[in-house]
Amino acid sequence: SACCLACVFTNPLEVVKTRLQLQGELQARGTYPRPYRGFLASVAAVVRADGLCGLQKGLAAGLLYQGLMNGVRFYCYSL
Repeated sequence: SACCLACVFTNPLEVVKTRLQLQGELQARGTYPRPYRGFLASVAAVVRADGLCGLQKGLAAGLLYQGLMNGVRFYCYSL
């Protein structure tokens, strides 16, 4: 459960990091608007566009990954 709780707290950081990395990825340099300029401005832009739940996009996949990975690991250690 600790790994899943950690995932809940770090998922917003991952969402913001991914959006910062991918902005303008498919366009020529300097020809696209930059809605994400720094961490706090990016958090505000995500909340403005998608609401507070937008910071937790992809949480289900992260929880599934952490639960399966650590469940298998602890099961194998018990053997």
